[in-house]
Amino acid sequence: MLNDLEAFHEQLNDPLVARNSSTIPHPVTLDFAKERLISRGRDERLLFNMFQRGIYDGDVLVGSGVLFINPKDEWEIGYFIGADHRGKGYATEAAQALLKLAQQLEPRRSITARYGKDNPASGRVLQKLGFVFDSIEMVQSVSRNAAYPSMKVRYPHPADPDGVMLARFETVADIEWIYSLNEDPEALLMAGIAGEMIDKASFVKAMQDDLANPQSGAYVFLIRKNGERAGYVDLSPTQAGEMVLGYWIDRKFWGQGIAGRAVAMLLQAQPKAMRRQPLFARVLDGNEASIRILEKLGFEAIGRNSYYSGPHKGNVQQTIFRR
Repeated sequence: MLNDLEAFHEQLNDPLVARNSSTIPHPVTLDFAKERLISRGRDERLLFNMFQRGIYDGDVLVGSGVLFINPKDEWEIGYFIGADHRGKGYATEAAQALLKLAQQLEPRRSITARYGKDNPASGRVLQKLGFVFDSIEMVQSVSRNAAYPSMKVRYPHPADPDGVMLARFETVADIEWIYSLNEDPEALLMAGIAGEMIDKASFVKAMQDDLANPQSGAYVFLIRKNGERAGYVDLSPTQAGEMVLGYWIDRKFWGQGIAGRAVAMLLQAQPKAMRRQPLFARVLDGNEASIRILEKLGFEAIGRNSYYSGPHKGNVQQTIFRR
């Protein structure tokens, strides 16, 4: 959106936009608009708790939307449409896109929104999408220089709507099941394990040691789908101290979006001390599905390298990503 900074500033510098927001003053400067985009981009990259998105019609910026985690640990969505583009259905499209993003990133987290009691049009947009009334709260507004009644609404969805959850490894059988994923030759080639596969006993012991030792730096979860083991996801340090993301999904669950949801959950669940560290991931050539997952979660390609892979019986190429 920085490429459309002037258009964003013009839309932000609208008294109606400020009036319907608690944090936007009026008037706003170009520097305020720029810092707002930069700081929110920083929060997305480092804390994974704020997602600012432009609303476009073709190449034209028509408004802006934001998804963030509020102080009550809920998803909250907000949006505004530029004065020249109102009344064309963009608000509904924006709210719908933000709702979908929240469901993709971490579907089990509650999803909420707010609108001023004197802004019923926004309420009708949210009601159309299925949001229901939750409460009325007095919210301090920067531009109004006063508190105003804010209608809080909530999106009703069943608990754990997609059945995906992160779970701790509870038994040796959980670890042995992870090892059994290597028995799928196609998945093994797609993973492109460096070096040669170790034997089952060594794998189980190494993983037990990592799980039992908080100083190992490994952060590993079993992925379950409706209670059934579906794969695993982890953040583990390299010898150089870099935190590397990894995941593996059982073939029977491929194509269900489980990896993306599990990675998003892991990034939300990681300790705060880890959230400001750069994260790395590596994807073997040909694994386009993993590339799409990483790009959607804010990872960017930063380089390439090759290494010896035992399953491939030779050198393979991979792309290195960073977030």
